[in-house]
Amino acid sequence: MLAKPNDYGLIFLFREGSIVFWNVEDKTVKRTMQILEPHEIQPYEIALVHWENEEINYRISDGHSKLHRGEISLNSNLEPDESILEKFAFSNALSLSVKLAIWEVSLDNFVESIQFIPEMLKA
Repeated sequence: MLAKPNDYGLIFLFREGSIVFWNVEDKTVKRTMQILEPHEIQPYEIALVHWENEEINYRISDGHSKLHRGEISLNSNLEPDESILEKFAFSNALSLSVKLAIWEVSLDNFVESIQFIPEMLKA
């Protein structure tokens, strides 16, 4: 059963490896991930994927679409095509946020791996 029966499910796949699901059942999410797994190139560590996983609630409401207090509000007066574009825009932002967080972890790991070099050069 969809979380929001009056809204259809959407899946957005992004080039850098992020996937954003809208109103998709958990079993469909798991199955989609299983289907995509054999096609991964240089996948991220599983622990990192789970750590950087984002889950944000959304609702359909009056007024402009916005992210407010950790919840996405989508304008109820939009045409279906416009609604898809707004969901894509939010999905792209979420995807970039996760990508940035993964880069931060990678940078932290790199800095830790070379931390000893300045001390070694002093000697």
